[in-house]
Amino acid sequence: RLCSTWGRELWPNLRRLAARKRDLRLQMLGGTYLGYTRSAQRWWAPAGRSLSELDLGGRPVYFISSNTHSLANILTGTARRRRDELVRFVEESAHPDLLPELRKLQAGEVRASWDNFLYYTARLYYTVNPEARAERDAEEAELGVVTIDPTSAVDVGIQIMDLGKIDPNDLDPRIRGYCPGGTDAVIVNINYPLGLAAYHIFGQIATGVDRLRGIYILGKAATLNARIGDVMIANDVYDEHSGNTYWFANCFSSADLDPFLVYGSTLDRQRAVTVKGTYLQNRGYLDFYYRESFTVVEMEAGPY
Repeated sequence: RLCSTWGRELWPNLRRLAARKRDLRLQMLGGTYLGYTRSAQRWWAPAGRSLSELDLGGRPVYFISSNTHSLANILTGTARRRRDELVRFVEESAHPDLLPELRKLQAGEVRASWDNFLYYTARLYYTVNPEARAERDAEEAELGVVTIDPTSAVDVGIQIMDLGKIDPNDLDPRIRGYCPGGTDAVIVNINYPLGLAAYHIFGQIATGVDRLRGIYILGKAATLNARIGDVMIANDVYDEHSGNTYWFANCFSSADLDPFLVYGSTLDRQRAVTVKGTYLQNRGYLDFYYRESFTVVEMEAGPY
């Protein structure tokens, strides 16, 4: 956006900004609470129509904020059915990161999961193979998973999952024992939003479905006491937007996840802080929260 605004003056302006210490202030033009609410309504409208067209209205709904590939991967088996294609894609493209990992998996030199490797590879494969992606989308739709790409100002994808259509044989082997038989439940899964967008999005979903039964929020976060790849489970969240602290009984604990982790650890009973943006963070800022026993820094839990 800066490039479109400044044009040829982009780099000269950036050099002038970097020349000495600045006190920067950002002003957003045209953004109002009512405007965001209307944007969220337009964003949800296609999903509301899909629920009606698929005859899923009135069903119990479980809301998940995550991404639009993880759940589809473990529920539909589309990546595992394309194992040969994905392996060939890595070999022919000689991907600098994936090819060495593939060779280690083939030689049995690592404990990593083949399924995880295929899931990650599939994201890259479908990005450069739109026809294959369209084929996958059609296959997932047959299995009860409908993906709705964003068409409004809210750039957040939506998935509607009819769990009654999921074939237990398609499930990731690690969760096959958890498949509920004969359920009429529906999952509404979205790409995680950032900041206050989460508030407006969830407000729209909460009023747009009749029987909301569960809320699950997951995503990437910064950690102040763990390592990359560790899983952080919070039980309270301080929200910088409102100044409120929210305590809740998280339905997950380290005991639920530890059996599935090959690398990394799970840390539960953590304290999280929802910040207004990573742009505002610095060493002193993070040190303050660490001294106050906050260990997770993220951007949407508070608004949710």
